[in-house]
Amino acid sequence: MIEYSNVLPGSGMLKCIEELYESSFPAVERRKFANVETLLSRKDVPFEILSASDESGFVGFLSYWDFEEFKYIEHFAVKPESRGTGIGSAMLSRFLEDCENVPIVLEVELPEMSEMARRRVDFYMRHGFILWRLVKYIQPPYDGEGDELEMKLMTLRVNDSVKTARMGDIIKREVYKKIEAF
Repeated sequence: MIEYSNVLPGSGMLKCIEELYESSFPAVERRKFANVETLLSRKDVPFEILSASDESGFVGFLSYWDFEEFKYIEHFAVKPESRGTGIGSAMLSRFLEDCENVPIVLEVELPEMSEMARRRVDFYMRHGFILWRLVKYIQPPYDGEGDELEMKLMTLRVNDSVKTARMGDIIKREVYKKIEAF
């Protein structure tokens, strides 16, 4: 059984999350971890991290932004030794249940980029997400450094490309503009 707990600023769990975060995502798809911790500590930012554990201990995390109209999953990772065991599905299912009828959006790499990217898209589709192939979405650079990255948006509980594109604009404005605060 998966147990989630909210990660608080200064928590000892942040070290485990940092190691998994940095090993699971390429630099272009993540911010400096010190900036993750800063976001977590800011009361004016609707950013949260959930730590997931089972009987063996820490198995993964999910970070998200809780906007008024929707939730945006920024990062979701499972420890390598727990992948392929159903832990990721259990973690995502639990999060989606807790969100009830709230629309969810996330960014994914283009499925044609790699076998792993295609598998990620398939994973989210098995959980009911829609891949918006025709909605143009460019991820701004994290921390204001590096290159933009073409990504795709996937949504749950949203069946409208115009609304999806608007959610992408909100993400760009609210998530990526926060780099100015560092």
